[in-house]
Amino acid sequence: MTAATINANNITMELLTTTSMNKIFNFELFKVKLQDKEDVKQDCIIRILSALKKQEVPVEKLPAFCQTIIKRTVVDYYRKTNRKIDQNSTTVFFCDGYEDGHEQSAGECFLAESDDYGFEVTEIRTDFENNRTRFTPTEQAAIEFMLSNYTSMSMSLAEIAEELKIHKSHTTRAFQKLRQLYRS
Repeated sequence: MTAATINANNITMELLTTTSMNKIFNFELFKVKLQDKEDVKQDCIIRILSALKKQEVPVEKLPAFCQTIIKRTVVDYYRKTNRKIDQNSTTVFFCDGYEDGHEQSAGECFLAESDDYGFEVTEIRTDFENNRTRFTPTEQAAIEFMLSNYTSMSMSLAEIAEELKIHKSHTTRAFQKLRQLYRS
């Protein structure tokens, strides 16, 4: 006798919105910021559906399967939000014209706006240089690598560690120290 299995073709949204699944979502998403809960929940559902495309899961194991994916998604959310510590925005308004009495001459005007995540690089570099002695040589190398160019800032801690041929724990520790330094 074969057990019933769930895959991407036969799963329904009713299965993902049952009372037991709602309890799992509520339990795992408890500490996620209120404004981000719905986005994280949608990411969870997308990952569950993607995983079910790759494999079939017995019906009785579906809640545990989903809970594992939800936990991993929440962990990814925390990693992402911890790297994006602050949001800086810049708005530029440019108008190449002048007022002549009550009339403004015809000129070109534009408005540009950008939102960038993270600290100002100069502030980070200054704090790091002022407190360089608090970091081990390996941690210093990791932070200097990150501050050396803008492409390295988008790399994950594991990628930075791999690039420098050091253990990931060194990069994690270095950035935790840098965050604590910046908060104080």
